[in-house]
Amino acid sequence: MMMMMVMVMVVVVMIMIMMMMIVVVVVVMMMMVVLVVVLVMMMMMMMMMMMMLLMMMMMMMMMMMMMMMMMMMMMMMMMMMMMMMMMMTTTTTTMMMMMMLMVMMMMMMMMMVLVVCGAGGDDDNDDGDDDDADAHAAAAAAAAAADDDDDDDDDDDDDDDDDDDDDDDDDDDDDNDDDDDDDDDDDDDDDDDDDDDDDDDDDDDDDDDYDDDDDDDDDDDDDDDDDDDDDDDV
Repeated sequence: MMMMMVMVMVVVVMIMIMMMMIVVVVVVMMMMVVLVVVLVMMMMMMMMMMMMLLMMMMMMMMMMMMMMMMMMMMMMMMMMMMMMMMMMTTTTTTMMMMMMLMVMMMMMMMMMVLVVCGAGGDDDNDDGDDDDADAHAAAAAAAAAADDDDDDDDDDDDDDDDDDDDDDDDDDDDDNDDDDDDDDDDDDDDDDDDDDDDDDDDDDDDDDDYDDDDDDDDDDDDDDDDDDDDDDDV
């Protein structure tokens, strides 16, 4: 029985040791992966730095070559000028050639200074100028925005004027309504004319009454005739 217990314990311990070994191997592998990644990144950084250095060296070499070419051109031009001056005989032409030579030399020197100093480059000394430029740009933008606001206000005033014009149109409509009322008054006048016609009809009726009076006169004449008859009888 004791032997069985010992065997089980040994097996359990061996299994635990194997598990620990597996964990250690996994951790070591992870560390190796991290190390490889770090090494690769370092190599890439080194390569980038080397590339940057190479680019800088190439730029420097190009600048040096440009300077050397300019120097060579200057020397050649000076040589040509000297030869031409030596060939010239009169004093006026020699003075003109000397002046031209001086001007060319000054221009070449200025170009060399500009190339060496890097005029218009990204130096730290240009920060103040850039800030001033930004400030001027911001001020100009603010002024433009203010002008736009004024234009908007003017547009609003124009809209108000249009509304006033609409109100005037409404007043014109009211005037048209007054004209309609005048037309109604004219209709009333026409009604008055109709009343006058009715009065004329009444006058005609009065004429009829006069006719009746004439009939009465005829009756009186008849009575007179009767009286005459009575006289005859007597």
